[in-house]
Amino acid sequence: MEGTSATDNIRSHRGVKIKVFYRNCSTSRTSLRGSAGCYGGKIHEGQIVIHKDLKDSIRKVFQRILKETDFPFTGVIPINLFSWNHSMRFNNSAAFDWRLVSNSSEVSDHSFDAAIDVNPLINPWMKKGARNRNYDPKRKGTLDAASAVAKIFKEEGWKWGGDWKHSKDWQHFYRPEIPVPPSAPSRSLGT
Repeated sequence: MEGTSATDNIRSHRGVKIKVFYRNCSTSRTSLRGSAGCYGGKIHEGQIVIHKDLKDSIRKVFQRILKETDFPFTGVIPINLFSWNHSMRFNNSAAFDWRLVSNSSEVSDHSFDAAIDVNPLINPWMKKGARNRNYDPKRKGTLDAASAVAKIFKEEGWKWGGDWKHSKDWQHFYRPEIPVPPSAPSRSLGT
């Protein structure tokens, strides 16, 4: 459509905003590095912009996480409320985000409403063998191989960046089978 960006076009045809309920774990940037950890634990209503074919799946994932675990999310707020950036700095869990995969020309699955990052500040992407001062698998809200949250996502058909061999993207759950819409750029833009 003339006069609209690729982002608007993708969002208008594929993404839907759904309500999810989650257990909140309020953190500050200071407490992420200290021993304070998280506090709170109240049930909150969040919103996720996700591919229309994934709305039932993501709703079920959040229902199961709430029912079966005490896993806390810092926030679940669409990134447009962060002016389309800085959501990660606040450890906000979000799905739709028009962007490229870091250090590449490949369009991210987030751009196609087919991925979600969970508590991204404390569940970072890491090269194999690397360390990150924000990542502590013992901290509430952090994901690792034994995480019930990772298990739930995978049981519901999602793939997980924590299973990658050459790096770990602890925050990242995705559904690569979601097709790229004809009006969108391909997943790989080339160089």
